[in-house]
Amino acid sequence: MTPADAEPRTAREWHRLRSLLLGHERDSLAALRASVGDPDSLARSVASVLPEAAAIRVRQDDGLARVLVPVVEDSLHRSVRENPRPLVDALYPLMGPAIRRSIAETLAEMLQAFNGAVEQSLSFRAVSWRLDAWRTGRAYADVVLLKTLVYRVEQVFLIHRETGLLLGHCVADQVVVQDPEMVSGMLTAIRDFIGDSFQVSSADGVDAIRLGDLTVLVRVGPQAILAAVVRGNAPSTLGLQLSEALETIHLSHAAALAAFDGNMQGFADLDSSLRPCLRSQSRAPESGRPWRAYLIIGALAAVIGATALVRHRTQTDWNTVIAELRAEPGLTVLEADTSGERHIEGLRDPLARDPLTVVGAEAIRRLGISWHWKPYLSMEPALTQRRAQLLLAPPSGLSLRTDGDVLRASGVAPGAWLVEARRQAPFVPGVRAYDDQGVTLDTRPLATAAVYFEIGADTLSPARRARLDTLLPTLVAFVSAAAELRRGYTLEIVGRADTPGTTESNLRLSRSRAEAVRSYLVAHGLPASLLRARGVGAAEAAAANAHAYTDTDRRVDFHLAVSAADPAHGDAA
Repeated sequence: MTPADAEPRTAREWHRLRSLLLGHERDSLAALRASVGDPDSLARSVASVLPEAAAIRVRQDDGLARVLVPVVEDSLHRSVRENPRPLVDALYPLMGPAIRRSIAETLAEMLQAFNGAVEQSLSFRAVSWRLDAWRTGRAYADVVLLKTLVYRVEQVFLIHRETGLLLGHCVADQVVVQDPEMVSGMLTAIRDFIGDSFQVSSADGVDAIRLGDLTVLVRVGPQAILAAVVRGNAPSTLGLQLSEALETIHLSHAAALAAFDGNMQGFADLDSSLRPCLRSQSRAPESGRPWRAYLIIGALAAVIGATALVRHRTQTDWNTVIAELRAEPGLTVLEADTSGERHIEGLRDPLARDPLTVVGAEAIRRLGISWHWKPYLSMEPALTQRRAQLLLAPPSGLSLRTDGDVLRASGVAPGAWLVEARRQAPFVPGVRAYDDQGVTLDTRPLATAAVYFEIGADTLSPARRARLDTLLPTLVAFVSAAAELRRGYTLEIVGRADTPGTTESNLRLSRSRAEAVRSYLVAHGLPASLLRARGVGAAEAAAANAHAYTDTDRRVDFHLAVSAADPAHGDAA
């Protein structure tokens, strides 16, 4: 065998020897490594010993509890914030009966207190008590308590004799209490001070401490002290009851008192032993029928009722006056003061009604009202419309109304008024826009405007020119209004003829008469674009006069027409 073959053989033998000596430990170590590296296996291992380990640690000390309390509290808070329903469902069987019992007890106590108050309020003695309360500045309830109460145990303290710690505390209803721990410490300190200062044995000690209207009765037992805070004059039997209660507590809680080390778990049920000590006694109500008290109370009630009725009626009338003033357009109430004399400060539009007319002089006299109104312009639609009526002075046949801040005109009006209204309406306070689309021109002055001709004549004689000069202002006004309003108005000059002659000659003659008048008007400054001449011949005259004719058939008259571009207004002739 060569040295090269001997070396691998030695390694194999060494490996085999190591397996024989350390193989079991190596397998165990591998299994442990695999168990620690597997989360599921590790969780099962810890879960099998965690409850027993926690129980042992809790019995030994409270370190585990101190560590777990913040975690449990945080988990509980987070669970309530995210979904409070499971906790509510779990507490419902316990909280429901407790809440109902508490409500029932509270209602019963309230009814008992109410019945006592009613019994005490309808008597001569109650009236005198109210006078005492007013004279001394004390609350009426305190006076009633002092006058009717014989005694009442308001608080009961059970104090551990050796340590001075408060074991139990019970308080009567409707009693305001201070910190029970502080009161317990003060009582213990007072007893120790008296015992040390006056060489009083701990077995005897102090059995009563008087503090104004209160008396603290103290009963001392082997391991605990019972102190009762009493208001009024307690009977001697109360001390006996306190002693019996202290003896009962020593008997029922002997083990907890003997092993007391500051842990209060053994004294959770002390309320049932201390609550019976909260006794009270009141004086019997006065006998007989309190007819004098009823008489006095009835008189007072009548006076108070009459005063309240007068005040209510006065306040109602005052509220009515203010409401009427505020509802009136143009009147704005800024301040209504009733602290002294009834006084009103406000604003009044010049067009508003007189405030005296709104509320009536009788109400002002009866309530003693004084007021001061400052002028202002109201933007209320009713006053805006009234102001527009005064400033624009619309003619008969035309109406104005406000639609918000838009002034709308409708009806029939002369052209001059329409033109002037368009200029002035935007300056009416409260008017933002003016709309006169519902207004048509008044053409009644054109009904009598006519120029007459002789038989066969179509020229303007001096008489006809004089007639046209007379009609010229009226025609100029219409044409100017038509140009200003821009509604498509045109002034039609209509020539007419009588029935003699042929139809063609009469039509030609009537047209010639109309053109002659139009030329005269154009020459005197009327715009040719707004003048239209036409002849109708003798057709209308023949229809009106079947067998005769008159001089009025030979004439030129005038009509105001609307072009097809403005069909809403129709023919204004």
